[in-house]
Amino acid sequence: MEGGGTPDNENHSKPEPPEDSMSDEITAERQSELEQVGHAVYQVMRAEMIEASTQREGADTSLLMAALEGEATYQAAREALTKSRAERQALLYALWRANKDPRAVAALMPATVKAATVRAAVIKLAPNQDFEALPLWRTAEEEANAAV
Repeated sequence: MEGGGTPDNENHSKPEPPEDSMSDEITAERQSELEQVGHAVYQVMRAEMIEASTQREGADTSLLMAALEGEATYQAAREALTKSRAERQALLYALWRANKDPRAVAALMPATVKAATVRAAVIKLAPNQDFEALPLWRTAEEEANAAV
């Protein structure tokens, strides 16, 4: 027991490898330890799954079904909006390609479509050569002067 050792350490004839060494040898004692840890982890995970299941069962089934249906409707609407937005941008870009003036395209559309909306569609969809079109890059001041 010299040097702060325990009686367990005195019985070992061979020193234990350091914690960070890679040993191919797993002793029966270590294997038993690992199995106990694995079993404990399994028990904790099982308890958590049972608790989650119990919480789900405690929920009002009709309310849960309504919430799931509402979420499905919401996700379908988001998908439809994404498709509509892409189609809108493609059409605004096509109109812009016809005359290269975002203000002229916006003037043809309902008031909800501004020149900035057309520019955003062009920026999203246009190949590099379209970015050389000057009307796309006019500042607000240049647009005000052009409108006069």
